[in-house]
Amino acid sequence: MTSIRRVEASAATQAATGITHFVFDASSGWKAFGHNDAEILTGVVSKEKSGKSVLRLDIHGKHVEITYSIKVDNNSVVIDAVVNGTPSKVAFSKEGGLIGEGFNKTVDPAINEIFRSMHSDLMALRDAPSREGTLRLVVDSNWCGGLSDAIAGARAAKEWLSVYFLTNSYDCWCR
Repeated sequence: MTSIRRVEASAATQAATGITHFVFDASSGWKAFGHNDAEILTGVVSKEKSGKSVLRLDIHGKHVEITYSIKVDNNSVVIDAVVNGTPSKVAFSKEGGLIGEGFNKTVDPAINEIFRSMHSDLMALRDAPSREGTLRLVVDSNWCGGLSDAIAGARAAKEWLSVYFLTNSYDCWCR
């Protein structure tokens, strides 16, 4: 991974997850590390707006691998995912509301809690100048508007894993 920047995790994130720092690279990917530089989390965002992205998590004896893609149409935003081999689909209406149960059936609640604790750190970093050079393409405003509405709906529903997926895609394609 070609490092752009190493950023320390907040004290709250360190206490809740054991993540000590994040490293971002020029290919729109990032990693989170713990003590002794143990890799805890890897996120790689697709370079195609509807392509497959990957998230790998190794923490507290749990290993989770999620491959996902995001589709935006006129009525909803859909995250199609495979969580450790189990298909999962999460949808948000055009108005941003969660449709269905979210990732509750396929993702351990502890994983959602990890993303809740990391959320503020990642949001603080999204405008960091060090991210220059990452893929930034502006796609049609309907697509970006749909993602933005879905992000708000995911936050309201406390679907933090969905917030991560949607925010990374928005940052990659719409900012």
